[in-house]
Amino acid sequence: MAALKKTISNKQKAWLHTINNQHHISDKEYREILHDAAGVTSSTNLDQQGFDKVLDLLAVLGYVELTVHNKPNYGERPGFATPAQLRY
Repeated sequence: MAALKKTISNKQKAWLHTINNQHHISDKEYREILHDAAGVTSSTNLDQQGFDKVLDLLAVLGYVELTVHNKPNYGERPGFATPAQLRY
C-alpha cells in the first residue's frame, strides 16, 4: 500500500483562492500556474513543497508579495515539534 501524500490545509487553499479572486486570475491561468510550479491542476493535490513553489511563481508574476517572518528556526530537537509541524 502506498503512503498518502500530505496535502496543504484548507486555510492554505483558501489563501490561494483569495489571491486568485483579488487579482482576477482566470481559471485557465490559475491551473497553468499550478501545473508549471507544482505539476498539478488543482490545489487539492498540492503538498507543502508544491504550495511553496506556487507562491514563489505567483510572486515572480507579481501577484503576491512574499514577506519574511522573523520567526526563530529551532531545527530538529528531540521531544519537540519538527519544523514541518511548526509550519503546519
